[in-house]
Amino acid sequence: MIKIINSVPYSTDSSCRLGYFQHRTILDPAYHREELYITRQGTYFLYVEGRENSPYCFQGDPFPAAGCDITILSDIEARIWAEHRLTPDECEFIFPGPKAS
Repeated sequence: MIKIINSVPYSTDSSCRLGYFQHRTILDPAYHREELYITRQGTYFLYVEGRENSPYCFQGDPFPAAGCDITILSDIEARIWAEHRLTPDECEFIFPGPKAS
């Protein structure tokens, strides 16, 4: 996915995925997935996708539909996301040093 934010393209294809969190299976209406990426310039962003009963659905008319989005994260936000969504070993590998939260 590519999304342009403030005239800067953010692409899941050209960035490095650092980790992901998945809630339920893809066939479940509450399924959602979050993926943490870092660009070549060192900017973190979160790619999210979800089905119709997830936090990431589009509120369509008359029914909600599956959706996806990209959100830029600060260094601290990325680290906090990782601390809450990844294993301690994965988090330590990506962000060595003391915890942010």
